Amino acid sequence: MTQDIRSGRRLEIVVPTYNRAECAENMFRTYRAFLDEGYDFCLSVYDSSTDDKTFELAERYACDGIRYVRVPSEVGVDEKTIVALKEAVSPYVMLCGDGSSVNIPVVLGIMDKYPQAQLIALYDNRWRLQKKYYPQFRESAWADKNSFFSDHFWQLILYGGSVCRRELIQNIDKEFVTERFGGRNFIYPCSLAKYSVGPYAAASDEILIDNPGKTGSGWINKKEALKVWAENMCYSVDNLEDSLSPQARERILSTMGERTGFMTARGLMVLRTTGNFSLKLMSRYKSSFKRVKGCSLFACYLVALCPVWLCRLTVDGWRSVKYLLKGK
Repeated sequence: MTQDIRSGRRLEIVVPTYNRAECAENMFRTYRAFLDEGYDFCLSVYDSSTDDKTFELAERYACDGIRYVRVPSEVGVDEKTIVALKEAVSPYVMLCGDGSSVNIPVVLGIMDKYPQAQLIALYDNRWRLQKKYYPQFRESAWADKNSFFSDHFWQLILYGGSVCRRELIQNIDKEFVTERFGGRNFIYPCSLAKYSVGPYAAASDEILIDNPGKTGSGWINKKEALKVWAENMCYSVDNLEDSLSPQARERILSTMGERTGFMTARGLMVLRTTGNFSLKLMSRYKSSFKRVKGCSLFACYLVALCPVWLCRLTVDGWRSVKYLLKGK
């Protein structure tokens, strides 16, 4: 469709997508605007949709800095993600979802500050949870892998939460990571933990641009919150035994529920309103859930026993208060 000039661009944004044209249009528009302003980056979109809507958008916004790749719809998301990353050719690579766009000038500025870093964890300073945890990090650069991933693994899960050198991506053994971590939702951060050697850095700024077309996460709609964030998370982190110390892996798991917000009492209430949390689900994922919960077991039982209507009323009340305070 367009000439591939990625090797001449400093940063390559890699976006895997599937049947999300409502998000893709805003994404293409945002990145095309940055390209028209002359910023030194390119966009590679890997689309495994079952229709042509995203392809049509790619045609509409086509330019030298946008590359569109059609992927067979039967290819799994993990395999597609790793293939997309490994095909990147720019010196720096950033994996991003289609639900948000990257604030390109901000990210390029951060890269200037840490020219030696192989991997940079990126925090958006407007998000409550990220504002809460990032200031606790007294250093902006890490040499030790265990220390860095203990602090930042949860952030690397976010598509749009890191930028890395291409050499790191090229070191990833696609067949190995797909076999070991595929189908478990965390192949990207696990691949980084296994193959990175440092140095590392972290930075906080206005990283992401919200996409008004974003819809709910697939694991919420499929009622798989505990399977993903408890069972799959524990499986994935436990399988990093040859890359991270036991202490680092346990710290990742023990802080995950609180730092993502999903396994706090408030987060569990939200999950309860979407059919993602109950006594039955707690029992099914008991062993892994205990390792990642972000509140006391007593609080977990209280939420699991709380009527869904009351949880919904409470959650709506929180959102209303938050909206009013924001208005002030």
